[in-house]
Amino acid sequence: MFVRYFSFCLLAVFSFPTATPAQDVIAFLDYRDRMITFDRGNFREIEPLRPRAFGTGGNHVAYSNAIGDLKIYRNGKVTRLDRTDVVL
Repeated sequence: MFVRYFSFCLLAVFSFPTATPAQDVIAFLDYRDRMITFDRGNFREIEPLRPRAFGTGGNHVAYSNAIGDLKIYRNGKVTRLDRTDVVL
């Protein structure tokens, strides 16, 4: 009985991969509503004002800033994808 249980435990432990892929970047708002990323072990402020919306996926953060410009953060850089025309 013990040999069967021990064999099952060994099979269960070694059948799972030892390394799992992880997401390298996350984004969050701090207590002052600034947008902060945690990217490869470093915190970085990427937007000083609260964004309208944001989302993460893979190694990217896509967001719409306070005035509505569509931007993406990847590889440590912010790139504007679309500019909003503000009508006053």
